Amino acid sequence: MTAPMPLIIDTDPGVDDTSALILALLGPEVDVRAVTVTFGNVSREKTFANARRVLALAGRTDVLVAAGAVRPLVHAQGELAADWHGADGLGVRSADFPEPGPADPRPAITLMADVLSASPEPVTIVSLGPMTNTALLLAGHPALIPRIARIVAMGGSLGTGNTRGAGEFNVYADPEAAQRVLTQPDVPVTLVPLDLTMQCLADGAWLDALAAGGPRCAALVGTVTVYREMFRERYGVDAAALHDTLAVLEAITPGTLRPKPFPVSVACTLGPARGMTEADRRPDAPARWCRWRSTPMSPRSPPKPCAGSSPSADSARLPARLRVPGPRAHEDAASAVAGLLLPSTARHNDQQPAFRHRAPNELGPRERFCR
Repeated sequence: MTAPMPLIIDTDPGVDDTSALILALLGPEVDVRAVTVTFGNVSREKTFANARRVLALAGRTDVLVAAGAVRPLVHAQGELAADWHGADGLGVRSADFPEPGPADPRPAITLMADVLSASPEPVTIVSLGPMTNTALLLAGHPALIPRIARIVAMGGSLGTGNTRGAGEFNVYADPEAAQRVLTQPDVPVTLVPLDLTMQCLADGAWLDALAAGGPRCAALVGTVTVYREMFRERYGVDAAALHDTLAVLEAITPGTLRPKPFPVSVACTLGPARGMTEADRRPDAPARWCRWRSTPMSPRSPPKPCAGSSPSADSARLPARLRVPGPRAHEDAASAVAGLLLPSTARHNDQQPAFRHRAPNELGPRERFCR
């Protein structure tokens, strides 16, 4: 049996961060060595408490959690996302979570460096918020760079942005940090962009079925209420885009998505293009990392749930798995969120988001977590 993949998750919880964290914490494929926290959707003070609440909900207070950056590298943060994530970052539902678990006293960068130094094998870093902590790690600990297997980051967009038009929120929050991470030549970066994650939605019926599964399920889905209302108001669709969950799914099961290499740069100007991610699509452009093949979404066309995201016999069984207690209950499939994101019938049209092909007898995350 393959040993679990060592993982560091850098995050800013956050509604979709919450689902992503639970997916990783309760998945047998990975060993989450540390969770580090940055500013982002709400203030660092709130995201730090939220991360520890989520670990407590998952029964994983054994995982080390450390506080990181409180602000971007250069300029002040342009805006928060409290209108989507609630003032507390958990959809105004933080009271539904357990009290925050213990905090590691080390700064986030020190904890990341210590985990890398102690690991006998390279560690994957998953960045679910602004890339400030990761940029500081790369700049401050160059000797540890060979110990990083790859970086998987949810961020950027090669289509329409969601922050002041051009930029995607995570990149816009600290463009200078994103530029540092995405243009360095030493560590491969897998970028999961907004124009892909907006094509893979959790629809309302699936969320309702999950919420009926018990207290943990209800708490998880409860965080999505504000986001779901905002999404319905803006796009006319009863659904939620769990952006970070798709990035974690690729991190814990590499090859879930089909990558295409592009050199990408970030606009660090102070004008309207700030935070824009731009890919060099020339055939002879040097390839530095992968982004996912997708069709940029028109700002006037509402997104559609992925094929297979409606409730099914499989998804109806998902909530029951959340009832399993225990500090390391991998069978406790809050990781069943993955069953939504990798449809049983994957689409392989170049005009649509591309998922890894599966042989007819191969079990994917939906089947493994829901058997």
